Amino acid sequence: MNRFLMVDDHEIVRNGLKVVIKELYPSSYIAEAGNEATAMSILKHESFDIVILDIQLPDSDSFRLTEYIRKHLKPTRILIYSMAQESLYARRMVRSGASGYIFKGSSLLDLKTAIETVLNGRVYLSREIIEQLASDAGQSVNKNPFETLSAREFEVANLLMREKSLTNIAGVLGIGISTAATHKSRLFEKLQIKSTSELIKLAQLYGNGQWI
Repeated sequence: MNRFLMVDDHEIVRNGLKVVIKELYPSSYIAEAGNEATAMSILKHESFDIVILDIQLPDSDSFRLTEYIRKHLKPTRILIYSMAQESLYARRMVRSGASGYIFKGSSLLDLKTAIETVLNGRVYLSREIIEQLASDAGQSVNKNPFETLSAREFEVANLLMREKSLTNIAGVLGIGISTAATHKSRLFEKLQIKSTSELIKLAQLYGNGQWI
């Protein structure tokens, strides 16, 4: 029996995933969480074959959750299922320990394929991202400026684009406000921008014109 944990703050998304999972694996066990804290509580008491995770949860650090699962809960696999653009997030999440990334706008067939691929121990990425990786491999410098950010700077950038204040960011990431401000300053310098609005525009540009 396959065991699934769905981590998404939208009940309608979780219900839709249930239908897909039950169609693929009728005898599967499915647990649900709406944020990082609930997911962590469940993971400390139960084991799962796969965690299907949105990376834009309220008051949550999905990067931290992904790294925790990778380090402490092997062989649990992680499939990112999110509206956040693949071009900005997919490679970074796979480096953090995810086994796959699928955009919520993908087809039902692609979603089923992603779940089956990850459960079978392989990595799932869309054809577009695979082609992008192949293209980047032949270049000495990556054209996406977000790839220059450290993991923590990227987390701060993600929260800034979700209109979080430095106080909120510090709370979510468990760091001091001054540390959050330092990360903000460094990422602005690396991206050569001066405001959050410019950050959002840059993310839209490298996210194929779509909202991050």
